[in-house]
Amino acid sequence: MLYLGVDGGGTKTRLLVLSQTGTVIAAASAGPLNQYTVGLSAAVANLACAISSLPAPIAAAAIGNPALDDSPDDPARDAFLAALRETHVLPETTPIYMKSDVFMALYALTAGAPGILVIAGTGSMSAAFDRTGALHVAGGWGHPTADPGSAFDIASRALSYVFDASDGIEASPALTDAALSHFNVNSPRALIAILNDPACTKDAVAAFAKDVDALAADGDLHACHVLDAAADSLIRYAAALRRKVGEDCPVGLYGGVFQHSTRVRERFTQRFAELYPNSPAAPLTTPPEMGAARYAMNKSQEEY
Repeated sequence: MLYLGVDGGGTKTRLLVLSQTGTVIAAASAGPLNQYTVGLSAAVANLACAISSLPAPIAAAAIGNPALDDSPDDPARDAFLAALRETHVLPETTPIYMKSDVFMALYALTAGAPGILVIAGTGSMSAAFDRTGALHVAGGWGHPTADPGSAFDIASRALSYVFDASDGIEASPALTDAALSHFNVNSPRALIAILNDPACTKDAVAAFAKDVDALAADGDLHACHVLDAAADSLIRYAAALRRKVGEDCPVGLYGGVFQHSTRVRERFTQRFAELYPNSPAAPLTTPPEMGAARYAMNKSQEEY
């Protein structure tokens, strides 16, 4: 029997097929799965096309959808599943379990046992399972917040320094030069048209976070302050969830910010260890699509 796991993303989606023994049989990738950004038809088409390239028959599938918030009654989930069924890419009898992408990544960490996952990519969100299996979340509010601790937040904070420097409030030459180069403009005021263009996406702004990280690695104080503030925001999310879990548990770190920024990752792990010495934080080592495939296997066997 084959089990499908899907880690849906805002820019890229990853799929994985497991055998009954847990062996990886196949893998694939697809385009965005967030129907709020690309539209329902495009999101479903991206997924259906990728599934059609995988071995069959699939006994059960689990999908982590970045557009969901794991509320019991979610019309976005129902609409997606209905549209996916209409493609007939999976048999009508195949169970399909759809949760948020955060849920599936957390399941990859703990398989439903107590634990906390902190995600910091373009956006940010944290989630935790307690001993009863209940899910708790923090963050992930999206617009109009900057998703504290995210790459978008890092870029936004850094750009605030650039704007202050232009206004004569506080000099920040390194960040100013980096911003002008990154966005290919000649003056800070020219950033207004770019950043306020409806076509300017969060991803496009968040990409500047890598430049900020590079400056911090070179010792720029303003860039260091931005990254430290991001790490502290993520710590607050994790600490709030640790209080809800109520016991020591593993803490997984996932997303581009933790992957690319040594400063954010190390500040988080060190400071969280000071708060909760027996709840170690470390990068997530099991991919979310693997967690989703295992969820599909376990859930379908429970129901059977």
